[in-house]
Amino acid sequence: MSTVPTPPPGVGPDPWGDAVGNHVSLGCRVEQVRVDPSHGALLDRLRERGEVVARGNYLIYVRFDRGYRLAALRPHHVRVLDPPAG
Repeated sequence: MSTVPTPPPGVGPDPWGDAVGNHVSLGCRVEQVRVDPSHGALLDRLRERGEVVARGNYLIYVRFDRGYRLAALRPHHVRVLDPPAG
């Protein structure tokens, strides 16, 4: 019996890939670009920016700039701001 969680539907080869395929690293700046209330991506945070402060099983934890709210999101609900070149 495996203890590794099964990836959610739609997760590609990089489980930490953002909406356009960039890798979401700890400490990087992101912007929420999708709405999915069942997975924490609320409409009132659309286009809000924040910092990735932790990662869990197929989730990232983002501390948003406005109000310093912490939210658990799937990586494909955000876009990395200023991804590394290469």
